[in-house]
Amino acid sequence: MVNGMKYLINPSKKQFKANLHCHTNLSDGHWTPEQVKEEYKKRGYSVVAITDHERLVSHNDLTDNNILFLTAYEVYIKNFPFDAVADPQSHINLYSKTPENKMLYFTPNHTKYIPKEDWENVEYHYLVENREISVPFIQKLIDDARKHGFLTCHNHPTWSFEDESIADAYENCFAMEIYNHSACMVGHNEHNEHFYDYQLNKGRRMALIAADDNHNSRAVDDPRCDSFGGVTYILADKLDYASVIDALEKQNFYASCGPQIFSLTIDNGVLNVKTSPAKRICFVTNCHKRGVFVATQGETLTQGEFTLSEKVKWVYVEVMDEVGNKAYSRAFFKEELENA
Repeated sequence: MVNGMKYLINPSKKQFKANLHCHTNLSDGHWTPEQVKEEYKKRGYSVVAITDHERLVSHNDLTDNNILFLTAYEVYIKNFPFDAVADPQSHINLYSKTPENKMLYFTPNHTKYIPKEDWENVEYHYLVENREISVPFIQKLIDDARKHGFLTCHNHPTWSFEDESIADAYENCFAMEIYNHSACMVGHNEHNEHFYDYQLNKGRRMALIAADDNHNSRAVDDPRCDSFGGVTYILADKLDYASVIDALEKQNFYASCGPQIFSLTIDNGVLNVKTSPAKRICFVTNCHKRGVFVATQGETLTQGEFTLSEKVKWVYVEVMDEVGNKAYSRAFFKEELENA
């Protein structure tokens, strides 16, 4: 707090560049974990979560002073039999709060990526014979994962062909993917603003992640390479496991496909944001009336201001650069801002 002003995104905090959705050759990716480290580290990433399908593997050996690897994996839920062309499914990333968590959600017909010789050695927090696309089943998985030390993130709902009936399941997820780069590279419009607004109108206090979901079947110089397109900037006190998890739990991060948000403040009901050069800055709310700033031809913006009205229940910032790439803050609910 400075003279009545409160930072919602604090410019004094270092922003650690992160990819929180990544696959390797331990599941259906093409790079080894070591290649992932090499390629992401040389592009300035500080945090990577390797989220292989149904494989909970700690990559602590890859962590060094400049890059941190989170222990995580991706769970997928679908009905059997399954029509891959049209049936909906659900994918959820589980991020362990501690680096050595070995509690795997295990289903015998979801062992495609688990070597047979490892099946009997798998530690799991419960065994489920079948998974199903239903609100009760998905919600039970999320709630159980949280009890066993995981943060849960709702992944790529557009690619998954999810509708709002399935979206009702994601209570208590700390975040959802507003952007998934791999899905966009294969033709899906994985900019999930409408899913996010739906969750906010349900009162769910999710933050936003932008991620690659990279599988790396194409070379890095291929225009359809699925790496280096979605970034989550984490505002942590320092680059260690506990600090990064603490920042994720407190939702001290924002999603980006390019632009950066340097600061976001509130002072007497007025929001002010400072950004990298942008073509448009929008304060998105639950109301028809929103704060929109558009740069004149040949110019850019680096700041926007918005006064909250009585009818605003929640608000988040969307920043778009000159080539259409976006960044998003998380949503802040009115009572948070009134108590700021």
